[in-house]
Amino acid sequence: MVSRDLRRCSATCPAQYRIDGFGARVVLLPTRCVLGEHVLVATGYTAALTADRVLHVTCGACAVSGVVSQWLLTALEEAARAEFSATAYPSTGSTSPR
Repeated sequence: MVSRDLRRCSATCPAQYRIDGFGARVVLLPTRCVLGEHVLVATGYTAALTADRVLHVTCGACAVSGVVSQWLLTALEEAARAEFSATAYPSTGSTSPR
């Protein structure tokens, strides 16, 4: 589910995982912000897991412009590490890089 207003844009969905070549579970992070305007690895991001097992992935570029752009991923399983995936989560905005 995507919620948007002028200062806040968030998407809530279950975290996606894959199993690597060594059999370890890897949680997949979205490549772009919720708005689809920024590539997170290029513009900066924060990722934090809360006590209630929700992984908050926040776009640094959106935050600088005064917008909270945040993925809220329900993390039901443990993971050995995280990596970015361009296909694990729905596109919610533009696809033009900034």
